Amino acid sequence: MLEECLLITEKYKGKEHPSSVTHLLNLATSYSRSKNIVEAERLLRTSLEIMRKTVGPDDQSITFPMLHLAVTLYNLKRDEEAEQLALEVLHIREKAFGKDSLPVGNLV
Repeated sequence: MLEECLLITEKYKGKEHPSSVTHLLNLATSYSRSKNIVEAERLLRTSLEIMRKTVGPDDQSITFPMLHLAVTLYNLKRDEEAEQLALEVLHIREKAFGKDSLPVGNLV
């Protein structure tokens, strides 16, 4: 079902349309739960690339797939890359919301 939604979106709007990000994230979550972490990583990286092109690299909305990717990388035992992404999320959120805000405080 999730894959079908993604295919339909890609067919009618293009592979890099922002509306496909939601489908990619949902599918990545499904793969993570079924222990197909490598495929989840691929989908998360794809969604992150689309968002970086669409909203820019410093927009706070990009932090959601970044955190998912950081957790996925941690599960793949790629701790350094996961930590680097998590720190990047922290900096983006600090810039967007301030150091004392709830979206930042939850990461510290």
